[in-house]
Amino acid sequence: MEGHFSNHLRIGHNGYEFIFEFAQCNVGEDGMVHTRIITAPVYAKAFLEVIKESVAQYEAEFGPIGIDGSR
Repeated sequence: MEGHFSNHLRIGHNGYEFIFEFAQCNVGEDGMVHTRIITAPVYAKAFLEVIKESVAQYEAEFGPIGIDGSR
């Protein structure tokens, strides 16, 4: 499986789906979306819960993640 670096995320939604767009942005340039995930609201909420658990595990092992982008 191929991986892509992303430092930018846009999230949109309508009545039926959530759209996650991952991009790589450089200073002074617009980001180029390289991955778009469209999913049902129930899976977006499940994704949120998995992210919360994963961040908690990461912080337990490596320390807090700073909102200012540190760590």
